[in-house]
Amino acid sequence: EIELKQLATILIEDAQAEAESMGRTIRQSLPDQPVLVSGSEELLRRALENVIRNAFQHTPKEAGITVTLQVSHEVGPDFAVILVTDTGPGVAPEKLPHIFQPFYRAAPEKPHAHEGTGLGLAIAKRAVETLHGSITARNGDSGGLEVEIRLPRLS
Repeated sequence: EIELKQLATILIEDAQAEAESMGRTIRQSLPDQPVLVSGSEELLRRALENVIRNAFQHTPKEAGITVTLQVSHEVGPDFAVILVTDTGPGVAPEKLPHIFQPFYRAAPEKPHAHEGTGLGLAIAKRAVETLHGSITARNGDSGGLEVEIRLPRLS
């Protein structure tokens, strides 16, 4: 069992120092109750860290990211849903299907803008799928990229 709210809180606190050093902020919206999922805490930690770091890399200075955790009560089993939203430029629609592929960088024409290898989101995808979850990305209505992680919730 992994208490997802507790893990998210720890990761957000760790990311806060990094955010401040980069001139960025991190906001959070977490439920009052614990949210339990099953799997490897280390895999989930890596997935969330990579998604959060990716969001910071694509967010302008003096702006921020938001991490939201909620429970989805759709038809069928309940899911824990983690949404990491940045305030960057988003991703061109034709590039969105590729951002979880290893070594893919959505903005290679700007080699110094975002230092990275293109592995963070690929690692996150592999980790989330190993935990029987899913990870998707979409451009936000007001800009930026929204990465959503869905994991089966324990009752």
